[in-house]
Amino acid sequence: MSGKERECREATTALFEICKFPGNRRRAVRAGAVPHLVLFASNGSERAVQVLGLLAKCKEGRDTMVSVDGFVRVLAGILREGTTRGMEHALLVLNLVCSENVNLCWEAKKEGVREICFVLVEKDHEKIARNALALARTLEKRGGGSFGPNGLIAKDAADADDLNAMADFGKLEVAFNDEYYSTYGHVEKLAHEISRGASSVEGVEVKLWQVPETLSEEILGKMGAPPKSDVPIISANELAEADGFLFGFPTRFGMMAAQFKAFLDSTGGLWRTQQLAGKPAGIFYSTGSQGGGQETTPLTAITQLAHHGMIFVPVGYTGGAGMFEMDKVRGGSPYGAGTFAGDGSRQPTELELQLAFHQGQYFAGVAKKFKGSS
Repeated sequence: MSGKERECREATTALFEICKFPGNRRRAVRAGAVPHLVLFASNGSERAVQVLGLLAKCKEGRDTMVSVDGFVRVLAGILREGTTRGMEHALLVLNLVCSENVNLCWEAKKEGVREICFVLVEKDHEKIARNALALARTLEKRGGGSFGPNGLIAKDAADADDLNAMADFGKLEVAFNDEYYSTYGHVEKLAHEISRGASSVEGVEVKLWQVPETLSEEILGKMGAPPKSDVPIISANELAEADGFLFGFPTRFGMMAAQFKAFLDSTGGLWRTQQLAGKPAGIFYSTGSQGGGQETTPLTAITQLAHHGMIFVPVGYTGGAGMFEMDKVRGGSPYGAGTFAGDGSRQPTELELQLAFHQGQYFAGVAKKFKGSS
């Protein structure tokens, strides 16, 4: 390997690690990484295709890929002759980009992608087979191919039946944010449990964020608030990269805490361009007492979602028998997971944490359905 090739490989590997964090993907795109990655991919770099898979999860990345000459041709070549992992990620990237661009669907057709998908769905590799099926569905929906009577690429009806038995959109890549504000740690515990539940759904990537604190260290000290955790602080623009959101906060007189409201007040730029419109969002919360806002807090928060055009996803009564528990004090409601903080010494109970886990899992499933139909 030449020195230049080695440098390219090391740089691509470093970029892969950096772009595992959603907030860095747009920065990489703006730094001009996409054309270089397409070039590296054309030279057989599996890692470059993996990085493209990460960058394709943000809209700016997908838009840039569309403008790169030969982009579809390069990925089609990987589908024909690439490594197993390269094929897996090339299918993912093509699916994400083609789902938004009809012209790319036709370009993919000209490059023979639909025929390649027909071969790959029969491959003895679960991820490749499912990703190929998802891409086939996208090409059908967006007008990029001619398909059999069951809505799948097929040589005849029998092939279509075989493929239909394999239909599973469980491999869709969904990235959503779990944002919260927590003074004494109660909401943070719910957030971590929600994240665990969502992460149990295959194909879902969860990112935990805190919103900025507005109180000084001196005031927090007088309140007896513990130090903040090392969960990163979010900025408003990072919301645009997610496919969905779960917002958590303590209540203040039946409404969300001022810190979270201040963060939402900073999203005016996203509101003007409606970048969050159509994305699913859920709510979880903590209150000081049983009459402290377990329902009014989420109810008053829904107005924030409405103005952004987000789609509120309540947990309903899907959480099982625990939601009908009458013998134990428990937080939570059909609006979302919740807990009671009391004087601060009470911690979320097992029952409350179970609902939080379920909310994460349930919301992730809904977010996948939204992503699959887009």
